Amino acid sequence: MKRLISLALVFVLLASSFAFAAEASEPVKAEGEKTFQEVYLDGGKVDLGAYLINQRNYVKLRDVAALLTATDAKFNVGFENKKVVITTGETYEKLDTDLVELPEGKVEALMGEQAFVFNGEEKMVKTALINQNNYLQLRELGELIGFGVHYNKETRNIELSSKLEEKAEEAKDEMKDEKAEEKKEEAKTEEAKEVVDQEEQALLDEEAGWEYGADIEKIFGFIDDYHKGMNNADYKLASDALFTLLNNRLDDKVIQNDINQLESFASKIGADIFKKDFKARGMAINFGNRIEISREYDYGNNSLVRIEYNIRGTNAVVRNTAIKRLTDKSFESLNEKDSAHFKLIDDLYEPYINNDVKKFESIISKAMTLEEGRTAELLASGQKRYKEVKIDPKNVVKKVRYIEQSVDGVKYTIVYRYANKTYTTMSIMDYKDGYNFIANIHEVVKSK
Repeated sequence: MKRLISLALVFVLLASSFAFAAEASEPVKAEGEKTFQEVYLDGGKVDLGAYLINQRNYVKLRDVAALLTATDAKFNVGFENKKVVITTGETYEKLDTDLVELPEGKVEALMGEQAFVFNGEEKMVKTALINQNNYLQLRELGELIGFGVHYNKETRNIELSSKLEEKAEEAKDEMKDEKAEEKKEEAKTEEAKEVVDQEEQALLDEEAGWEYGADIEKIFGFIDDYHKGMNNADYKLASDALFTLLNNRLDDKVIQNDINQLESFASKIGADIFKKDFKARGMAINFGNRIEISREYDYGNNSLVRIEYNIRGTNAVVRNTAIKRLTDKSFESLNEKDSAHFKLIDDLYEPYINNDVKKFESIISKAMTLEEGRTAELLASGQKRYKEVKIDPKNVVKKVRYIEQSVDGVKYTIVYRYANKTYTTMSIMDYKDGYNFIANIHEVVKSK
């Protein structure tokens, strides 16, 4: 068996304006996107906007209050002593800002907990704050207020029921099924994590292929189905694969958007993707707080697509990236901006491997401002890792350059390969939130 062990030199040097990890008590930022699922109330279609955040539908509290105000499940919303007050059975007076169509595109949400007063009793409720409005998970809000929430797997629609007398048994069954599914997903996640732990992060070996646990192999299969669906515009196949991976049925429009987005990524970096002939390979990495299982599709023209399935706790997300592997000819024809990024990485390599803090800082300061003392700490850590895996980083036998385009921005990467199956990977990310720098050291270990 061959395994690629990722050693723990993974660091990010951020522009000084970028905020580092917040306190645990502070809200956590997340990205949401308007969902395309249709919503029905008591059998009739209604306009209720929702954002998909961490694979859950979040709805504006006042929108739901306005929607249910003429039903048995009506409730009123107020605000007293800096707390949201919910009173069931009271009529809610609709505002002009309620039930307004949500704008297209992505939004930033602050995820946290708020103190709600529910029928006189204080409760802590998970919320997403978007544009100064409280959004709650639709199913949790249904449990709190007492209306039914059902996902129709056949139609892919969300069905709401305001009949309180019909809701009790339905909710009980729904929750039972939901909890059972959650336990299954948690068990699968833990099992996958255990497999990766036991295999010491079994990863890609380009010459010999893969060995991995059965659960990870199944995930590879679903990622392959998702890719095949995108590659052939088979929306149902792609959607079914994502439903299995994310436990959330997506509209065909979402899959079409994935395809258009990936084609746009590829166009920006000159990659030629979605051909019929390609080679697939994959990797599974345990980062401690998350598991990343990915597949890379090489179309034989130095153009690649990488699909990553990231698991963090019980949440999961799929991420698509278009990649262009640069030949000597294509590297020479790069524009000035792209060439400058690769030159910066190459210039940083020598002071990085020689632990020359002063020179490293003088070079990287041209692109970003570093936290004081951070460079010395990280370069020293790099020296330690090189010694642990017996790497002589001066003996580079090959360099491979990549340009990667994803929803975050452009990533420029150089992989420095050594004779003993070891690697240093250095990247500059030109992302929306500023420039980042990452270095990884890897070792390929062979065993039978």
